[in-house]
Amino acid sequence: TTGTVIEKHITRGEAVTRESQAFVIANLKSVWVNLSVYQRDLSAVRVGQSVTISAGHGLPEATGKISYVTPTVDEETRTATARVVLPNTKKRWRPGMFVTGRVIVKRTDVPLAVPIAALQTLAEQTVVFVETDAGFQPRSVTTGDADDNQVEIRAGLAPGERYVSRGGFTLKAELSREQFGRGHGH
Repeated sequence: TTGTVIEKHITRGEAVTRESQAFVIANLKSVWVNLSVYQRDLSAVRVGQSVTISAGHGLPEATGKISYVTPTVDEETRTATARVVLPNTKKRWRPGMFVTGRVIVKRTDVPLAVPIAALQTLAEQTVVFVETDAGFQPRSVTTGDADDNQVEIRAGLAPGERYVSRGGFTLKAELSREQFGRGHGH
């Protein structure tokens, strides 16, 4: 197997014995992500669940599955550890990085969902800008369940309709500017 030197505990001229640990070598083709799980959340975290791992700083998110959950809780931190093994063939993930893991604890299928960024508030109504022959127009929608990224649309938008998924605030600002200009005859 191949490996990468990740620690060096020797200097030139130093004597080495059988008990010496001169180098630490690791195979970084996959990495373990150890997630701290608060005691209150342990009942919802299990082996086999999907996890999205992010580290920010321009690194793309990765997904994996929980392979192990410690059977004990650390007395000081009141957390257990959930382990996710991530493939690391491009060497994006480095041991010691601070990461965030989002565990999928419940999955719900809905007929239609849009990114939360697609929603705008206009005249105290939740709207999505929908493509029409006359351009993008705001349409009132009724929302349902949501997570951190998506929201269910229960009414006001049909599957297959084209809409603005992000950047709708620019259309909203332009629409507000037009309406404001019409109301004042300068």
